[in-house]
Amino acid sequence: MLKKEEAIPWPGTLAIVHSYIAYKAAKEEEKQKLLKWSSELKQEREQLEQKVKQLSSSITKCIEMKNSILSRQKDMHSSLDKVKRLIRLIQDIDLTKPVNSEVTSNHSQDCSAAANSPPPDPKPATASFPSPVQNCIQAEETK
Repeated sequence: MLKKEEAIPWPGTLAIVHSYIAYKAAKEEEKQKLLKWSSELKQEREQLEQKVKQLSSSITKCIEMKNSILSRQKDMHSSLDKVKRLIRLIQDIDLTKPVNSEVTSNHSQDCSAAANSPPPDPKPATASFPSPVQNCIQAEETK
């Protein structure tokens, strides 16, 4: 073995060691940057997944609300049609004739009797207005 005083100097050895230390430090720094970037990407992914869940929930609520509104709209349209039919029926009633209490109390009997008997001949004064019997027939037809 050689003693310290007898050691042969290698001029490039120190440069190689310094180069390796710098290379190792650069690799470690790059590794730290990649780990930081990876954690940032994971965090961003979690945030995006949370946002997807929120948007999905919002879309589901919107679809349910839309279906509810469409159902209510359909019900309202049906009710409106019924009200229109009622208004037409009321407008068709002859208000120029006096209301007979028997006719009013036996309205359903008059309608059933009217369906079985021929309609009376219209009188010249009421030719433009349908009679209560004709109203009953029309009401039965609309049902």
